Amino acid sequence: MKTLLSLILFVLYVGIMWLGTGLAYLENQRLDKGDPQKKIYSVYYVLLSPLTLPALGLIQGTLLLFASLLFGAFLVIFPLVLLFARKPKILKKLLELLRRFGRWYLEINRKLLGWSLPQAGKTGGRRKIPVPS
Repeated sequence: MKTLLSLILFVLYVGIMWLGTGLAYLENQRLDKGDPQKKIYSVYYVLLSPLTLPALGLIQGTLLLFASLLFGAFLVIFPLVLLFARKPKILKKLLELLRRFGRWYLEINRKLLGWSLPQAGKTGGRRKIPVPS
């Protein structure tokens, strides 16, 4: 029963899409060649019209999801920014913590590169460029 209902709804959807785009196509074909409203449409546009509406719906749904995630991130980040702007000591401590982490990570990275690439470890990661005399 559900399969029959799904089939009927699908046939109805495809029929409505083909009927609407077909009528618009025929109306466009009846316009004069010099008419500025006349556009160049292919019959394939009419035949593929039932496929484009779900694709546009998926694109719109994806954009809505991204917009809602962005808004959620804004709702979380905005109070934190206000808190850090009012208390610069917290921000200074956070930046110092980030600097210490960065130094620690760079040191580990230098050692790992020194083991895997001995040339990079000797020069501290910098290439020596010969100076022309």
